[in-house]
Amino acid sequence: MEHHIKSEKHEITVADLRIATGEHSSFGIKLPMIKSLMNQIHENPDKKNIFGYLIEISAFRGIFGIMRELLDSNPTFFAYSSQRL
Repeated sequence: MEHHIKSEKHEITVADLRIATGEHSSFGIKLPMIKSLMNQIHENPDKKNIFGYLIEISAFRGIFGIMRELLDSNPTFFAYSSQRL
């Protein structure tokens, strides 16, 4: 999606977006904010943007989560990691 926004400028039909975070909670992203972010990404493809940061954060969380799970549940992996690190 990021590459698509950077490489082609087109009017994308978007609406206010409400994202549920629980049974009784949510947060919203308003239409003007979405359009503004998409325009900034298209006009400055060489600059870091929110998609890049979210991808990096998600990747690190995934790696650290897997490492923690393996360290807690696999004695062989724990011993190997302790020896190597």
